[in-house]
Amino acid sequence: MRLNSLNSKVHLPSVVSKLGIYTGDLEFVKVPVFGWFAKNKQTGVVTSLVSYFDVSHYRKLYGIIHRDFSDCIDFKMTYAEHAEKELYSDILKQRTMAHVLKMAQDDIPAARARMGEQITTIPAYLAAKGKGQLVSNGLGFVSTRVFDAIPASLTTHLHKYKGAKSVLLPSYCAPGVICSLQIMRVDNMQVKDDLYLNDEYGWLGQWDKPVVSSSACLEQLEGCTWDYKLPYWYRDSSIELSMGLTGTQLLQIWSEQRDVRFSTDIVDLILRKIGTEDLITHFDRLSLPQIQTLEARTGEKLAQKWRASKDQQYSINGQVYLRRDNCYHVKTSTGLEQLTNFVIEIHKIKKVEDDYVWVGTLFTGGQSIAFEMGDRVFSSGYLFSQGIRRMFLDNGVGIPFINEPRARQLLMLIQLSSQGVTIQKEPIAKEATE
Repeated sequence: MRLNSLNSKVHLPSVVSKLGIYTGDLEFVKVPVFGWFAKNKQTGVVTSLVSYFDVSHYRKLYGIIHRDFSDCIDFKMTYAEHAEKELYSDILKQRTMAHVLKMAQDDIPAARARMGEQITTIPAYLAAKGKGQLVSNGLGFVSTRVFDAIPASLTTHLHKYKGAKSVLLPSYCAPGVICSLQIMRVDNMQVKDDLYLNDEYGWLGQWDKPVVSSSACLEQLEGCTWDYKLPYWYRDSSIELSMGLTGTQLLQIWSEQRDVRFSTDIVDLILRKIGTEDLITHFDRLSLPQIQTLEARTGEKLAQKWRASKDQQYSINGQVYLRRDNCYHVKTSTGLEQLTNFVIEIHKIKKVEDDYVWVGTLFTGGQSIAFEMGDRVFSSGYLFSQGIRRMFLDNGVGIPFINEPRARQLLMLIQLSSQGVTIQKEPIAKEATE
């Protein structure tokens, strides 16, 4: 089992409470793919499940959770020795890569580089090239000690970087928690190689600085790039947007914002950068409440066009089903009968250990929830209803409605609409070594 999977299956608030730790100073956040985190309200430090156990427990952590914290597990976990070894290996890998970045960031201020006939520091070299803010935005230097600290299995194809004045660029899934590291030469930063990737990329730069339009902006500005995981960390503050963001980028941000506040009127920015006619081509990203907001601002009748763009019709065993207004319906002799108060879009299915995980987005009302659910959830109407209910409650979006007598048809509808999705097989982790 991977650490992300454990963090997603184990209810961290319950574990912390069971350990007798005061939770009043903690803000618990569940991020799609990466699972539960706890952010200290006073210090801003972000921790996850392994943070609450001693290093000596890591090798047997899977068994400890399975045995002593079974009442804190949200989704089924079956004990297996290979799963325990895989988890331990992944914990070591994540801790090692975080340590590698910390060393690289510590080493960059004094790192040396040649500029013409002079020897200067890497920060001064980057500043002279117009890239001086990369250091404050998280760049690290690959010194000899840093390169030697990287697991050999990750550097087999990267020996060209050893001793070649190279740097590391991290991306984040939570403040201070990396999910990728890219390596590049200082004299050719356009060419990057992945050194480490934990399931998916995150944002680049400083999460609490203005959102910029591209990674190139981070060379000259303090800021961060947009990522759907960013709003999870803005519950009590507003996101600042740079003026360089394009209309399309602003629409993406607005559609993924999770009800956070912005320091600037994002709707006004969108309307200034994208004409009303062009908005129609981006309807698939927006919810009905957002369309209604645009109607009020522009005076244009957009809701009917939006509904037409979102309507999808399917036929199963002669029965006609309809997706409309983020709900599923079935056509009957008396009209439309509502099946749900949500719709689901499946983006891919990935193989994890001996199971398959469905990755997608749930839309309900004006909100969207990224999710990962095991294949088992989609095998019966009962398990599906339980999984959806837990997803609604965990994300604070109310109570789901599922027309229970038609739950089986609903599953068939979701499967039909998901035909053609990518099946992604994940590599098997190597056995842990100390």
